[in-house]
Amino acid sequence: MTSKTQFEAVLQEVLQTLAAVTGDGAVYHDMQSSFSVRHERTCDFCKVCLDHAETGSYCRHALRSAAMASFASGEPYFYHCWAGLLFTAVAVAPRHTCCGVLELGGFFAAEDQFVFRDSLAHHLAALSAPERDRLLCCAESLRPVSAGALRGLGRLLMETTFSHGLNASDFVQDQNRRYCQQREIAEALQDARRDASATATAGGIGRPGTPADIYPLLDYLQREDRERARRFVSEYLARLLMASNWDIRRLKAHLRLLLATLTSESILRGESWAAATSRELQQMVRLEGATTTEAACAVIADIVLERFSRKRPALTDPPALSDRVLDWLRRHYGEKVTLNRTARAVGAAPSSIVQHLRRETRKSFHRHLTEIRVAEAKKLLACTQMEISRVAEVCGFADQSHFTRIFKTHINLTPGEFRRLLRLPLTPG
Repeated sequence: MTSKTQFEAVLQEVLQTLAAVTGDGAVYHDMQSSFSVRHERTCDFCKVCLDHAETGSYCRHALRSAAMASFASGEPYFYHCWAGLLFTAVAVAPRHTCCGVLELGGFFAAEDQFVFRDSLAHHLAALSAPERDRLLCCAESLRPVSAGALRGLGRLLMETTFSHGLNASDFVQDQNRRYCQQREIAEALQDARRDASATATAGGIGRPGTPADIYPLLDYLQREDRERARRFVSEYLARLLMASNWDIRRLKAHLRLLLATLTSESILRGESWAAATSRELQQMVRLEGATTTEAACAVIADIVLERFSRKRPALTDPPALSDRVLDWLRRHYGEKVTLNRTARAVGAAPSSIVQHLRRETRKSFHRHLTEIRVAEAKKLLACTQMEISRVAEVCGFADQSHFTRIFKTHINLTPGEFRRLLRLPLTPG
């Protein structure tokens, strides 16, 4: 986003895309000003509310609160507006700073379709009679939504901001990961407090942070059990927060011991002293840069989970032939792929590839290639507005006719039928 004009043009594209897929008009509202953009399909009720001096301020307050909640969590935010209607909102942060919010709404719960008018009248009771009657006349524009469809709309909002460059997916995913971690630590804190209360006469939670406390984590790392390692880190951090009484200096002292223990474990597993200690120094610098207990916890969680993505030592066995073939196909499926070309690329005889794939995967070379191409085509049909002929070309099919025939063979739908099926229903059934 290099200029306000360009930003507004992208917003218009986003609103048009959302309207085409959902049939409803979305609204963008700026965080720092009264600037807003809305699609013509926005429901009449919301148009009146947004334009009204009093109710418009209620709407803007709700939108800004939703933006901050979405930005902090890295997730779509679902809420009831001041009138009791359902909305989903996504923060817009093109430069990793929340500048606005995109929302879809003006719905009522599908199960409340026979009583929502009474509920709406109750929420509008504080307005003057003419204003209340005007809004009630607009109630016909409101639509029911199921819980599943509303969640789907939230995901659609988020994905649309990614595809149009309003949000960076890696930044949002990082926000969400940290938010989930903090929520998990908070849950672990509740358990730790109960445990501490139950064992108060025996010294509370003791002195967490000794090497013996970290041994379970080392075991999870050895077994490459990412999920248990992640849970352990949250529980361990909760105990350290209690032991340090949320003092950042005391917390960091405990965490330095954790880093030193992880370094010792790496050396014992065969990593060179220089490499392990150099990495520990870099990790210490990252930890020192954390200015809050939340940031320090996030740094440690990142460091531990990074061990699962670190490259394996060179002494490990090379990937199996089938794995090498499938990896190459996933990177070159859009090109003119043949068995002979693949064989040259992975350094094996064509006959060996055929035999290994049959024995290890129960599928042929061409079956794997077709499934990879169809899977990528489904992603493009679902997440982009790319023409079907272009999808066929990008995914390596001979032409659109060939693509349609293969696609229908695999999922019993044509590409066009598959794309239309993705349009989210806003009513039950």
